[in-house]
Amino acid sequence: MSNTDHTKIKELAQELGKSIKTQEELPSLTSLFMKMAIEASQGAEIEEHLGCSKNQPSDSYNSRNGYANKTVKGDHGELKLNVPRYRKGTFEPIMVKKAKLD
Repeated sequence: MSNTDHTKIKELAQELGKSIKTQEELPSLTSLFMKMAIEASQGAEIEEHLGCSKNQPSDSYNSRNGYANKTVKGDHGELKLNVPRYRKGTFEPIMVKKAKLD
């Protein structure tokens, strides 16, 4: 991660941190950062897979198709995410794997 990225994240943390008044509210800020990071990584993974950015038309039928809701459980409790959808469904995410149903 570059120094520019660190600076941007620090600025965002300072801005969002202004709304935190007690220690009990801190986990909500942590969860928000986790949600933002996961959703951003999912978007970047889809962009890489499809070969075009969010607002560019795709050269193939495998284009974006809105968002789906997903709940992940981890050290920070449950996070409700909006993950990008795409038409063919051939992509296997790296950071947050698809659920394996038995």
